This record gives sequence, structure tokens and C-alpha cells, in this order.
Amino acid sequence: MAKKRSVVDEGASELWMTILKVVGALALVGLVLGGAWFFSSMGPNRVKYSHADYQYEEEIPASVTALLDKSQQLEREFRTVEKNGAVTAADLPKLQEAIKLQQQYLQQTGHDLTEGNDRLTDLETSLQNYQTDPMRKQSLDLEETAGDEADAGKGADAITALQKAFDLQEQVNENYPLSKNRDFARVAMIQHRIGFLTAQPLNEESQAAEEAAQAALAKEDWGAAQVDFQRAYDLQAKINRDFPDQQFTNIAREEDLSNQLISLRSTGTHRQVESLLAQAQAAAADPLKAAGFLQDALREQRDLIKNYPQSRFADQALAETIETNLQTALSQPVADEITHQAETLATALRNRHCQEARDEVAILVQKVESFRENFPRSPLLQGDLEQRLEYINFKGADLADIQDKVYALLLPLPGAKDWQMLKEEVPQSLYQAVIGGNPSRNLGSTLPVDSVSWDDAREFCRHLEWVLARPVRLPQIAEFQLALGKVDTLDVAAATWNLDNSGGRTQAVATKAANAAGYYDLLGNVAEWLDRPADADDGKAPLAGGNAQTPVDAIRDTTVTYIAEIDRSRFTGFRIAVDMDESAPLPTVELATPAMGKSATDAPSATVGGKSTGVPAVPTSASVAAPPAAKPGN
Repeated sequence: MAKKRSVVDEGASELWMTILKVVGALALVGLVLGGAWFFSSMGPNRVKYSHADYQYEEEIPASVTALLDKSQQLEREFRTVEKNGAVTAADLPKLQEAIKLQQQYLQQTGHDLTEGNDRLTDLETSLQNYQTDPMRKQSLDLEETAGDEADAGKGADAITALQKAFDLQEQVNENYPLSKNRDFARVAMIQHRIGFLTAQPLNEESQAAEEAAQAALAKEDWGAAQVDFQRAYDLQAKINRDFPDQQFTNIAREEDLSNQLISLRSTGTHRQVESLLAQAQAAAADPLKAAGFLQDALREQRDLIKNYPQSRFADQALAETIETNLQTALSQPVADEITHQAETLATALRNRHCQEARDEVAILVQKVESFRENFPRSPLLQGDLEQRLEYINFKGADLADIQDKVYALLLPLPGAKDWQMLKEEVPQSLYQAVIGGNPSRNLGSTLPVDSVSWDDAREFCRHLEWVLARPVRLPQIAEFQLALGKVDTLDVAAATWNLDNSGGRTQAVATKAANAAGYYDLLGNVAEWLDRPADADDGKAPLAGGNAQTPVDAIRDTTVTYIAEIDRSRFTGFRIAVDMDESAPLPTVELATPAMGKSATDAPSATVGGKSTGVPAVPTSASVAAPPAAKPGN
């Protein structure tokens, strides 16, 4: 029993110990919080400015308090008048005195009192509003007056009124910082209107000066035009500089007027260039004399470009054209010499003097090369001269052989005068000798050339024309049919290579029997390109004669078909016709009159104020030799 009681007593003791610990902890927390509150309450209290006058009222002397009372009394009297809406300038001294007393009161109290300062600001704001109201009204009235003056065309009076309106608004903005009438945007607006009215007459005067300048140009009064353009330019430059925000500002016009002035200053030089070009044209019959004038004109034009680069007459294209004409004039004697020697070469080739032709062409090639080096701009030697000379020079050793082969194969066309036709189709050996290549797919030196287009055939004619110095072309349809003659009784097997006897391949030329006129293979073997009539469709050319794959029952069909001139078939070839008339024109050198460039005649840079300068072209005395024309058979 005693042991059991001891255990109970021990449990109760532990419980009490726990309770005491909790109570002690709570007491400690309360003590800390209480101490914190106590020390914080010992600091300075927050000032309530709304009661400041009362807190320090006992410390302010009565004389100072009287200042505040007087100020408040004056304000009440003023507010009464204000409430009745009858404030005049005579009432403002009360407000001014109230402000003065409030200022003295604040200074003498020695305290920065928010309520007192706010009252002072309110009083000053009211005063500045009443002081500036008449200034604002006067400024607005002046602005309205300015509008009336401007509408009446009295720009100067309008500017005067606007300037007064501007000054009044500026005074308000600068001297009355609390006034409701401050308006910085209005100041900028008035200033813009003043700028407009100031710039407008300047613009009108500038435009009038430009019109006067244009009228002077029409009369070719260059001095007056320059004075007027200068005035127009100066005024536009002033507008651009002093009134950049106005609608009359125009940088492009200023630049254009500047260019007009520069052009006028360069007019003397330009007119000298014109005069020299006119003299060169008049002296065209004497190329060296014309060259002297052109040389001077070129120098003057280059000086103009250097000294007046912005001038409308600073035309580099014109300078280049003058230089071209200068080189043309200087090269005229050399071109004439080359032309004469080229005729000598052509005569030697026509007469079959091939060795003489070889000697002439070697010299001519060197002369033409020298011509191109010394006169690269000269257009006198045109056409295919260089290509022709280089070809003849390259073929020099083969000239006689080519001529012999061709002349041996020519036969007169029945019923035709002067024109003769190759009696057989052009063999690959002859094509190779003339062109230097062979497009044929059925290869063999004695086989007819095949796989040639219509242009290939014509190119062969052109090269052979150089070698023979005679007109060469493809046979015309009528000539081909004339040479063919009647085919109704034709022995097809003996006279043609066709599908039945060719094995489907072309055969050596002239291995079948000739027809009555002496021509071989007009039918069969390869179909032949013919000269295109003037009324034929572009891109197509005539083809006739059938080929080695034409059936025997169709070989007598002489219908001419038109196919694409670019067509190349292994069964298409050609033969040629040559003009044997000794009076036929020789292949000659074309001497061309140079055409003046656009800038020399009607380019915009050759005008001032829309007036054309009329720079003349400078022709040469060169005669133009026409290329030899094909003579049809009779």
C-alpha cells in the first residue's frame, strides 16, 4: 500500500512542474512585449499640421497673429466680390495685400507650416489668374485680328498682330508660373503661323523669279535668266534654312535651281561646243579639217564636265559621241585605203589570181588590226570585213583548190543568164574544204553533206562567196525546177538513189546518170535546201527532191515542202548557185556614217529650262557600199 501511494504522489509532482514552466514562459513573453511598448512610447510624437497653429498659438506674438488675421480678412472681402462675379483690377490690391501679409506672417513665425504655405499658393494662383486673364483675352483678340488681316491680303499687318499675340502669351508663360492661362502649345502654333505668313511671300517671289527666268530663256537672254534664277534660288534657300517646318520648304527645288544656275554659267562653253560641232559638220567633205573642229569641241566638252559637273550640259555621253566622230574623221583616209585594197583583193579572187590575193590579204589583215588599235571607236569598217579577211588569209593555201573544184562543177542554168548551179550535191570533201568541219552522220568524202540546217547551207554560201568574190546563194525554187526539167519519163533506177536501190543510205554524188541538162541527183540521195521566197513564213524554208529513203513510186513527185529551217536530217543536203556575171558587184567594205547618240540630239541633258540645244550630228564623207544583191535567173 505504501508503495502505491508513493507512485501517485510522484505523478502529481511532475504535472505541477509542467504547469509552472508554461506559466513562466508566458510571463517572460509578456514582459518582453511590455518593455518594447514602453520604450517606443518614449520617442517623439507625430505632428498634426492641421492643428499646428493651435499648438504654437501661445508662442506666437500677438503682432504676428494680427498679420494672419488681417490677411484672412482681406481674403474674405475679396472672395465676397469674387463670389458676386464682379472682380475688377481695383479689387486686386486687396488680394495682393493679403498675399503680402501671409508672406510676412510665415516669415515671422519661423515655422514651415504646410497649411500656411498652401494658403499662400492658393492666393498667388488666384492673383496670377486674374492678372493674366486680360492678357490672354488680348492675345486671342490679336490672333483673330491677324486672321482677318491675312484674309484681306495684308500679310505684314497680320504678322505684326500675331507677333503681339505671341509676346503676350510668352509673358504669361514665363512670368506667371501658377496661372491657368499658360499655354506653350499656343506659343508654338502662333510661331508657326508667323512663319507661314513670312515664308509665303518669299515663296511667291521665288516662283515669280523662276517664271521670269524661263521667259528669259525663251528669248535666249542668258544674262537675265541667270539673274532671275539666282533670285529664285536665294529665296528658296532662305525658306529651306529659316522655315524648315513650312509647306514651302523644298530641298529638291533648291537643288534644281542650283543646277539651272550651273547650266547657265556653263552656257558659254556649251554654245562653243555647238558652234564647233556645226563647223565640223560643214567641213565633213574634208575629214582632217572636220577632225580639227571635233578635237576642239571634245576639249571644250571635257572642260565643261570638269568645271561644271552638275550642269545639264555636263553630258559624258556627248563627249563620247564627239570622240567617236573625231576618230571617225581621223580614220577616214585609212578606211578609204583599206576599202580600195579590199576591192583589189576581191578583183584578184574573181580573176582567180590566188597568189596575188594571198599577198594582198596578208597586208590587209595587218592594216585592219592597226586600224582597230588606233581608232577603236571608229565605225567606218563595218560588216564582215575582219571575218572575211581572216578567213581568206587562213584559207590562203587552199584558195586555188576550192575555186578549181567549184568552177569545175558549175553548169549554166537552162534559160537563165549569168547564174550557174553546181551540177551535183555539195560533197563532204568540198564542205570540209570551205567550212573546216563536217556535220554529216553518213560519213564519206564523196557522199553528199548531210545533217545541215538551212542556216548552215547559207553560211557555206557566204564563205564560198568570199573565196570566189562572186555572189553565191542557194538555188531558187524556179531554178531548181528549171534544172530538173520533165520527170514523167525519168528512168528512176538509172537517175536516182531511192529506197529500192540505196539500201536506205546516201551514196556517192554523181554516181547515177545525169539528167538532160547535165545535173546529178536532183531527185533522190539527199533532199536539198532551196532559197526561201520573200513571202515564205519566217522560220521555215523550202526543201525539194526526195532522198535515198523515198519510195520509187514517189520519187517523181517534185512538190516543194517547207520545214523548220533549224531541222537537221541525215537525208538533207544542198547545192549552190553562183553569179558568173563579170559586172556583178564585188564584195566590198561597208563604210558607215556614225549615228550621233541620243544625248547629242534630244537627250534631256541637252536642254536648259526645256529648250533644246540642237547639237548637230557630224556625218562623214564615207560612201556606203551596199552588200551584193542576189540576181534572179531570167
